[in-house]
Amino acid sequence: MATKTSNFVSRLLSLLTLLLLVSTQVGVVQAARRQVLLLRLDCVPLAAPPPPPIARPPIFLPPSKSPRGQGP
Repeated sequence: MATKTSNFVSRLLSLLTLLLLVSTQVGVVQAARRQVLLLRLDCVPLAAPPPPPIARPPIFLPPSKSPRGQGP
């Protein structure tokens, strides 16, 4: 009976240790990602506004030579 209890306790402690190790690693990875994201946001310059559209002159249409004004 004592060996069953000691096996159970050792397995339980191993499981808790593994769970603690995994949760610590996840926290470290998330903190590293957050730090990289913050550094990336600090280094990115603000986007310049787009240049204004180019003003093109209107297309010139010569006056119609037709008596009705429908075309040549």
